[in-house]
Amino acid sequence: MKCTKQKMETPQYKNKVCFIQSEEIFQDDTRKEYLKIRSSQLLTSNDEEEIFSYIRKNVRTNKIFNFLLHIDSGTLSNLLDYMEEKKQSSKITRAWLKKCAFVCTYSNASYVRQKVLSLNVNNIFFALSPISTVLNNIPNGTSSVITNPDGSTTNRPKEVMVCVSDTVSPFFQEVFSYFNDVQTTLVKLKAGALTVDKLNDFAEDGGYQIVLSLDTEAEYNAVGSLIKSSNFRRQVHIIECTQVLSQGLADIRESVSDVATSASGVSIQAMLDKLNRTIPYESCAASLTLTWATWPLYVSGKVVNPPMSLMA
Repeated sequence: MKCTKQKMETPQYKNKVCFIQSEEIFQDDTRKEYLKIRSSQLLTSNDEEEIFSYIRKNVRTNKIFNFLLHIDSGTLSNLLDYMEEKKQSSKITRAWLKKCAFVCTYSNASYVRQKVLSLNVNNIFFALSPISTVLNNIPNGTSSVITNPDGSTTNRPKEVMVCVSDTVSPFFQEVFSYFNDVQTTLVKLKAGALTVDKLNDFAEDGGYQIVLSLDTEAEYNAVGSLIKSSNFRRQVHIIECTQVLSQGLADIRESVSDVATSASGVSIQAMLDKLNRTIPYESCAASLTLTWATWPLYVSGKVVNPPMSLMA
């Protein structure tokens, strides 16, 4: 009896899009409710090689060419480097990558956008405004030098304290580099260097605002505990408040008179109940996943943008 080889059929997907996240933000319940995709269409990873292999598998096996990248700036930067390495060594890789569309909904560091431009990649789009637009609206301290009538000078006390995550990434590097503590009324430090004594000295000098840019829940808890134990009771401004359910954030809210948050602007405004409501990135990502079929219209209408139009 003649044996015939069975041809493998391509799986049929209603929504031809994959969602890649660097942290486990969307879980099984929110995936079903907000993303409307199968579990196989969701990957949680911050490893560029694993992400690349996942993209390649879905292109080749499932004929999916749309990928929403809800990954941080550091992971995206590493993925761009890895993609470029693979493209340089394989014509086949260059061919299938050209067919893909990537929409980024979590990366807003200028360094990554500059890298996309330098690599001349034209199928990666951003749904967030760059973090510089947020930083430009945050107090950066004034000159600390006062010239007295007799010509002598004195220094004003510190008014603003900036505390940035110890995490090494393009995002936190940009935030830390933005603030100028040279002869200004601003003091900046990494989260690991913050102490109760430093907070008390800042409060006694009349400091009125602490700006936080933190990463992990452990950092939020550590910094929140220090603020609660200190004498500082005025304003806290959080850039991208990611750990909304942390004990650290609860400690901060309990201890100070005012807590404000800020985040990059998004291409699609939405607020979904089970997602982070202090920053709109997750709801924007869910909306873009649901409307994957209209991405070409979003590109032509500049709803999502190549990095060039977002660098100004």
